[in-house]
Amino acid sequence: MAQWSCTLMLVKPPTFRALELPSPKKPLGLLGRICARIGARLLSVYKIDDVSASIVERCKTCPHQHALEQLHIDWEITASDLEQIPENGPVLLVCNHPYGGADGLVICAALNKVRQDFSILTNYLLMSLPKLRDSYLPLNPFDENAADNRRTLKTAIKRLKEGQLVITFPAGEVSRSTWRKWSVTDAPWSQSVATMAIRGNATVIPVYFHGHNSLAFQLAGLISPTMRTALLARQLVNKAGRSIRASIGRPITQEKIAEFTDRETLTEYFRGRVYMLSGRRRESDASVSPPAQAARTNPLLPEITVADRCADEVMALSERQRLVDSGNLSVYLAKSRQIPNILHEIGRLREMTFRCVGEGTGNDVDLDQFDRAYRHLFVWNHDEQEIVGAYRLGLSDEIMRMRGVKGLYTWTLFDFDKRLLETLGPAVELGRSFIRPEYQRSFKPLMLLWRGIARFITLKPKYRYFFGVVSISNEYSAASKRLMTDFVSSTCMVNDYENLIRPRNPHQPKQPQHWDLESVRHACSELQDVEELVRDIENGKQGVPILMKQYLKLNAKLMSMFNVDKEFSDVIDGLMLVDFLDVDRRILNWYFGKEDAGVFLRHYGRDDEETSEMPPSDEISATA
Repeated sequence: MAQWSCTLMLVKPPTFRALELPSPKKPLGLLGRICARIGARLLSVYKIDDVSASIVERCKTCPHQHALEQLHIDWEITASDLEQIPENGPVLLVCNHPYGGADGLVICAALNKVRQDFSILTNYLLMSLPKLRDSYLPLNPFDENAADNRRTLKTAIKRLKEGQLVITFPAGEVSRSTWRKWSVTDAPWSQSVATMAIRGNATVIPVYFHGHNSLAFQLAGLISPTMRTALLARQLVNKAGRSIRASIGRPITQEKIAEFTDRETLTEYFRGRVYMLSGRRRESDASVSPPAQAARTNPLLPEITVADRCADEVMALSERQRLVDSGNLSVYLAKSRQIPNILHEIGRLREMTFRCVGEGTGNDVDLDQFDRAYRHLFVWNHDEQEIVGAYRLGLSDEIMRMRGVKGLYTWTLFDFDKRLLETLGPAVELGRSFIRPEYQRSFKPLMLLWRGIARFITLKPKYRYFFGVVSISNEYSAASKRLMTDFVSSTCMVNDYENLIRPRNPHQPKQPQHWDLESVRHACSELQDVEELVRDIENGKQGVPILMKQYLKLNAKLMSMFNVDKEFSDVIDGLMLVDFLDVDRRILNWYFGKEDAGVFLRHYGRDDEETSEMPPSDEISATA
């Protein structure tokens, strides 16, 4: 709650029915009483008194919900968001404070549906509101070091230790614009939020309230903080007919909290986790396809009925082209002229799979002029006689010899010349990877494709460099896109090639409205942080793209700034480079096998007696 009821100290008309306000130090004269009544009317204090009286006289259930109904304010929090709140145990809800009144009522009304053992840290002036104050823990935002505040903080920690839930607005005042920063955000947060989380041994739940108070309110605050405070009651009343929307994030565990060594950094992390939820879309808006793409999308070709021909093409491949076996699945590498029917089916499956994630060419089949010159790595299911997934490989030295630099697909997205390839030497361009939807529940198919790549490198170790595009589809919100592109750019960008390559259609990152960028950056220093935040923003439906995680686990580097592919549903593309000599030896052993990894390393004069310890299973699954 904010300090809107500070306005209640300015006047005390004698006709208040329920508000319990302190009496003026000196009796008001006639003019004073007239001004008080006019002020109370203009500032909507009478309306607040009516609501308070209604709570006292008629409320039988949740007083916060009753107050909202009397104010004609609705709220919007999804059932799946409410499920993020544990039904028992110590929980600390950490919220931004854009409204200064309505947000406190909304979160209390919503919580009443989950658990009733909650308290809310709020402005001590709001203790004048009967019934509502039963759940309030009073704070004085005007004196953070007041003795009463320390007592309240101890009470909050005690309740957390008892397994209760506490709600806090760490800014201590309503969100506002400033002369330096026009966007409406919270003031710096009190580090007491970190103290409560640690000493209360609490699970922390981030809550973001979308929206803010009116422009007039923000302008008044720029003129005078007192004027802003005086308008808070009116800002509560003028929300009539509106719906206040909030997003609740995934829990922050004590294990995560223990990673932080100081309260300041932990406080900024909490703030970042709250503000990154500003990018979350309503569930009804989350799966809207780009209109331009939808308009030019052709129906997919039906599944081909020449399975026997595909099987015949597989059987015709040599044993050397069969790179990996695992149960009923095998990985093959072939030239396009060897597999015309398989290649056609690969094109159909590519388009089908890419459309499922908001990508795709819009054509009935995804094949282009590059497919003829490239080799195709694919997983074949012998039992079902079908393709499971595929990659295409362009050998840079062969393509440069036959077609020049324009023979590489990545040249259509990034402007570079032969000097780049001369710098790298023999390299392989990877692209158009997919796993058909019915096989995506397991990471095994993608793992097999990469083991096929590893086997190819063992046979042709001169290809130590692999480069390819990782894509971020339009299924992601602007906030998730910004998180991922910022993280990859800040952690993986290399400047060695900045004069040799640039995107043809550079991506212009957008900062989501109301996003506190510095706080958000505090929240995503590791890939796992980004994964958790993206899942939070995307309502748990998707995290960081699997291929991006795959490249990052292989210590890939970003060769250029991101590009937007207008011919492929406006996906954001990053060009990544993997040097297999720089891959962690444990992961190298996993994909190559210890023996093949040794063969590859000895080709470059590296000692193959390094640790052969296998990476943990969760690390393996994350890379796949």
